[in-house]
Amino acid sequence: MADVQRIQRPIQWYEGMLLLPEHFQQGDRRFEQMIHYHVNNIKPFYWGVIKSKIDEGLLVVGTLKFLELEAVFPDGLVVSFTIDDNVDLSIDLSQFAPSIQNKPQTIYLCVPEYRSGAANTKGKLSRYRSVVSPAYADENTGLGEVTFPLLEPNICLLVSDAPPNHYSSFPIATVTMEENTYMFTDFLPPQLKTSLDSDLGALLLDVTKRIRSKIGFLGERIRSRSLGVLSNDADSAMRSLNSGILPFEALLNTNLAHPFDLYCALNIIAGHFVNVVSGQMPPTFQPFNYNDLRSSFMEVIDFIHSMLDRIQEGYTVVEFTQKDRLFMLKLDQTWMSNRLVLGAKTPPTMTEKQLVEWINSAVIASDRFVESVRDRRTLGVTRKIITGDEEMSLLPAKDVVLFEVENNPDFIDANENLLIFNISDSIETRPVEVVMFIPKHRRESFF
Repeated sequence: MADVQRIQRPIQWYEGMLLLPEHFQQGDRRFEQMIHYHVNNIKPFYWGVIKSKIDEGLLVVGTLKFLELEAVFPDGLVVSFTIDDNVDLSIDLSQFAPSIQNKPQTIYLCVPEYRSGAANTKGKLSRYRSVVSPAYADENTGLGEVTFPLLEPNICLLVSDAPPNHYSSFPIATVTMEENTYMFTDFLPPQLKTSLDSDLGALLLDVTKRIRSKIGFLGERIRSRSLGVLSNDADSAMRSLNSGILPFEALLNTNLAHPFDLYCALNIIAGHFVNVVSGQMPPTFQPFNYNDLRSSFMEVIDFIHSMLDRIQEGYTVVEFTQKDRLFMLKLDQTWMSNRLVLGAKTPPTMTEKQLVEWINSAVIASDRFVESVRDRRTLGVTRKIITGDEEMSLLPAKDVVLFEVENNPDFIDANENLLIFNISDSIETRPVEVVMFIPKHRRESFF
């Protein structure tokens, strides 16, 4: 970390001074130290991976090789290379095979520490390698191409149980073995921004989706006041679930948010969720561990999921996929009973009455029965419009028509796709969505 006592004092420049390489070296060093000092105090977790790409084919057989990397070390050093730079950042994991088979091993991204008053381009722990630059021409004339020595960070990968001595480092991966195949664990290294397609982004996106699903469920319950069940508790839970979700999503959707900012926003959501259970004390989480993001995030996420589990739903909603006029759903044996409950959502261009007519005139059957249904000019299974389902405490949402179909083996095979289509409809006269409601084993109340 940045230590004000170790920052190089400014050089006293004066007229007629004999300039030596050491003057420029120490001037550069002070400039780097000052930037590092201020960044460290403004943003404590300022190091980590920005972008990386490995050779996945080599990893399987025991070599971890980075093809691309952009990262910042804890001492402020920035490293960046692509596959075109021919940087060999790799490690042979086979030499650690016995340890990896015993337990996952942590791999650190390392660079030797800066040694004040000593050579930093020579020796076993040299911080830099001296390399020849590309040829550069004068930017004014375009003439006089020259090359000169450059300092390239002497980065490496080390397997260790703790940060290696004499290096600036951070854990970048953990590796395990299954059936003699090397692979990464679900470890999340320090990272400076979080994109939605990253492992951390996907993890957090799943949380927001589940929260929104519960909000939608409670919203329908509150609007319908179905069976008069604990409506006051539902109102309170609804307020808790809505609090904090929008700022969190705003951060997450930038694809640029720092993990610690997301962690703090997630803690705000967890704080609101405490109110889901009356009289509950807020949890005490472990201090944020930037070098092991998953453990820190999962502690909060597990608490959020435990609170969401208190909100019991009587059903699961499974959406049909749509292609033009065809709605299709791959069935599962565990969903099947003597009847199936479905819902269709009315588009703005249709009335509810027109949607009921669409349902009553649609073909509903599994894959292999469709042709025979057409030949016989029938519509497949028997269907009936319903106003709700008591078993699932299900009432129709706004613009949704509920209907049940008979699970008739002459038209439905639980191992196939269930198809719904109406040959006489158009884009304006077909539902925007069709779903199946699958009952869950549930208690009598929400909580």
